[in-house]
Amino acid sequence: MNRNKIIDTAHEFFYGGDSFAGKAGLAVGSTIRATLKFSAIAVLLLVVVVVGQMTQYIKAVDSVREAYLSNWAGSDPARLEQVAGYRKGCHGPLDESMEEPLERIRSIHSCAEVAGSKAVADVLRAADKAVEPVAPMSWF
Repeated sequence: MNRNKIIDTAHEFFYGGDSFAGKAGLAVGSTIRATLKFSAIAVLLLVVVVVGQMTQYIKAVDSVREAYLSNWAGSDPARLEQVAGYRKGCHGPLDESMEEPLERIRSIHSCAEVAGSKAVADVLRAADKAVEPVAPMSWF
């Protein structure tokens, strides 16, 4: 084959044309575009599912934590005061009057130890273990 014929065939493959190479190029190009669209849609759906699952998991953990704290505290005034300290220190506005700074950034458990007590943190850890992560989250 002559060099110009090869160049013309390649040009038709990439940019389309009436020859076999041009039609094959269009078919390959449309297949690649369809694959990319499908992949983008699949990734988007996976992200939506994982975010939805995470939201449900967080809500479930919060409700189980509240139930565990209510059961643990019962009607004992000392425990109720520890739970109130935890709620105020870890869920309310930042209290500047506390002697020890709250560790909100690291974890809710360390915040509970500072604002409430070690027992409150242990109750929260037990509550967290009681809720199993949902399928997509358990993969990570």
